[in-house]
Amino acid sequence: MFDLTNESKNNLIILLLVLLIFSILGINLLSQAGGGFQVILDTILPFFQKLLGIIGNAFGKVLNLTSNVAAEGTKAGIDVIDGSIQSVGKTIQKASTSGINAANNSNMGSTLLSDNSSSNIQNNISSKKTKWCLAGEYQGKRGCIEIDKSDECLSNQTFPNEKMCLNPAKSSTYHSHKINDHN
Repeated sequence: MFDLTNESKNNLIILLLVLLIFSILGINLLSQAGGGFQVILDTILPFFQKLLGIIGNAFGKVLNLTSNVAAEGTKAGIDVIDGSIQSVGKTIQKASTSGINAANNSNMGSTLLSDNSSSNIQNNISSKKTKWCLAGEYQGKRGCIEIDKSDECLSNQTFPNEKMCLNPAKSSTYHSHKINDHN
């Protein structure tokens, strides 16, 4: 295990004999060495406790700040998705409302109602002048939805066509306004 030379064996024997003689005389060197070590620890330990407390406090603040930033980023992403879904929901509601009104009108019997020139039937599809609204970005890719004149674009970034909405850097014109401002 240990290769001890004769000199190191002699030194070890002398040390053990000194400890034996002091213990016979009532002087316990190991106990006194332990007490001295305890005094050193008592003076150094508060410094390390304060240092570790400062590091722990700073780490806790960084962790809380990181959590808050992640939560805010997630909320912003969800808000964009929520706005897109609500816009689609409004479009579906409008479509279903006109379907309900048509169903109610068909149940009125055989009375025919006259049509006015501003109805959807009288206007062709190109007169709706649909626009595209920036719904948000995810992993560097933009998402756009088609909106009507009466719809509100929550991002306030509207484009005349889908291509310009998906990549405004390549287009020369960029519109940022609410559709409702032109009604």
